[in-house]
Amino acid sequence: MKTFTTEQLAEILGKHKAWRLGEEGGERADLSDANLSDSNLSDANLIDANLSGANLSDVRSWNGATGNCHQVKDRKSTRLNS
Repeated sequence: MKTFTTEQLAEILGKHKAWRLGEEGGERADLSDANLSDSNLSDANLIDANLSGANLSDVRSWNGATGNCHQVKDRKSTRLNS
């Protein structure tokens, strides 16, 4: 499984954001087979990112569109706020 430092993940997510916005230098995030357990992806928009085979255990994510915070645990998303 691939692992990333916080800085590497931030760079990948920054390039993915630029890619989604059609900006120069952007590229689609390839997080396939990555160990993302315990990662904080609260500011990440992972639409169209390659997450196949990724370990998403205990990942925290924030949906800014709905204002919901979720935690992925055992591949199930749990809403943390009401």
